[in-house]
Amino acid sequence: MNKYLTLIFVVCISCRSIDKSKVMNGLNSKDTDEVIVAAYEAGERRDTIFIKQLMYYLNDPRVTHILKHKGMSVFYIKTGALYKIHNIKPPTRSNYKIDSLVLQYWINKYPQYYVPYMLKSLNTLSGDFIY
Repeated sequence: MNKYLTLIFVVCISCRSIDKSKVMNGLNSKDTDEVIVAAYEAGERRDTIFIKQLMYYLNDPRVTHILKHKGMSVFYIKTGALYKIHNIKPPTRSNYKIDSLVLQYWINKYPQYYVPYMLKSLNTLSGDFIY
């Protein structure tokens, strides 16, 4: 009986670690939808191992069009995951826009992990205008 319980325990632990690696890969992805799904999953797991990846490009303004998370930004989902991991309520009501107070709160909490998201060019925001 103990052998079976041990086997079931080892299988459950190994499956859980595979899922963690999928979440890590999703958080490190360049695809917006993959990042958002992985950040949501990281928040649901409430595991502190994901904090470093959640802080990376925390100010990412990209928005998803996946039906479950439609219109939500990477910033919104990542900060939501951080709040779930720490089991605290956000200081302000969040939306799809980047909130500087929320961003500064997490930067102050984990300055060693924060890497700002930089647009590749200003043309991304201003269309085809070249000055």
